[in-house]
Amino acid sequence: MTKQATPEGGKQALPFSPFDWMKGDWMKGDWMKGDWMKGDWMKGADWMKAADWMNGGAAATAMGRANEVCSQACQEWQQALTRFMTDRAQADSQHMQRLAACQNWMDAMRLQQEYTMTAVQDYAREAQNLMQLASRLGSRVMAASGNTSLSAAAE
Repeated sequence: MTKQATPEGGKQALPFSPFDWMKGDWMKGDWMKGDWMKGDWMKGADWMKAADWMNGGAAATAMGRANEVCSQACQEWQQALTRFMTDRAQADSQHMQRLAACQNWMDAMRLQQEYTMTAVQDYAREAQNLMQLASRLGSRVMAASGNTSLSAAAE
């Protein structure tokens, strides 16, 4: 590469233009003439039968039911989390009030130990409840979406 002369502003020009790629022959390649556009995938393969949902068919109905059940499941999950977090915030607040009322360090340590054990049990119980809820909700969503398979849509 030869060193270019520095133009009059003191800045040296780039040895190439960022637009040089547009001048290339890549657009003239044989890839534009290939058979990739003529494949059987364009000739109404089985996946095209899934378009039944566009015409209000069985798949659309099943997908609508599954969507509704999924939305309800998300609301139940959110309500469960909100309930738990509200209960925990109330328990935390009560703990802080009782802790502030302690007369000595021994009472404060005992109270803190009880609080920690209760909180750990509450979180473990809630995790178990959420796993059971997720299982029930998942089962309901799967049952509602049972007719959305491609084989059902193709019928």
